[in-house]
Amino acid sequence: MPRTRLMLASLVLLIVLIPSGIVAAQTPPPPASPPPASATPQSSLLTPEAIKGIEKYLRNLFAWGPEFQLKLGTIVPSPSPDIYEVPLEVTTNGQTDSGSVYVTKDAQFIIRGEIRPIHSDPFAESREKIHLPGAPFRGPASAKVTVVDYSDFECPHCQQLYRNLKELEKKYPQVKFVSKSFPLEQIHPWALNAAIGAQCALNQSQQAYWQVHDALFDNQDVLSAENIWDKLISFATKAGIPPDTFRTCMTSPDSRSAVQSQIEEAQSLKIQSTPTVYINGRESIGGDPTAIDQYIRFELLHPN
Repeated sequence: MPRTRLMLASLVLLIVLIPSGIVAAQTPPPPASPPPASATPQSSLLTPEAIKGIEKYLRNLFAWGPEFQLKLGTIVPSPSPDIYEVPLEVTTNGQTDSGSVYVTKDAQFIIRGEIRPIHSDPFAESREKIHLPGAPFRGPASAKVTVVDYSDFECPHCQQLYRNLKELEKKYPQVKFVSKSFPLEQIHPWALNAAIGAQCALNQSQQAYWQVHDALFDNQDVLSAENIWDKLISFATKAGIPPDTFRTCMTSPDSRSAVQSQIEEAQSLKIQSTPTVYINGRESIGGDPTAIDQYIRFELLHPN
């Protein structure tokens, strides 16, 4: 289920002029790699007046009134030698969102979006963060195209994606479909237990995992925090797992640790909502089957 997002999360590229009169501090060219944040105070790259101007502009741009707490992080060099990166953190109603904008060195322009080197693979970093060994999958192990789904078993949008992926699996038998758990505990009370149960099934076999995985989504509407344990044991038993073995696994710290590793992996990818899907590292937020189909076809026709 998509989390509440602040307007900062937009990836639409926009260059805007900051009001004149703000002058950047004169600094030497940035180093080849950014120094640690603690070693680069904000004032070493932009003047205090420039920083105040950035905050004022952003508050006006996004209508962030006093109820929004805006924190500018340590300003650091960006991949472009002429632009600085300004990390942002915005908090309202107990929810926090983070991101970055970019500012030209003369402090006259703000750029929303991402800065990427043209002559590099834009999805290599994501692929490096996705850990595939041992993960449950359908399709050929050595497929040229891999679809990785980060889902929450209690999320209605994830249930819909589950149904759509079933159709895509039939359409693309040459593609590898991988399942990852990203339970949103703050809003879904039984999602973590469901993820642990699926992990315990995986400890037995891939086949058992997919039986429990499918049963959780097929029965999502009747599951609750009160009955999830009983339902999981029932699903596991139908998958051939002895109930006592399954119960022991469910209470094992190792099982929760395995799910926590998937959560941390999703966080390292800066996933903010479920479902989020990666097609050979290319991100698709929300599980739009048309977009996923498009990305699969592109990757099949244009392998790396």
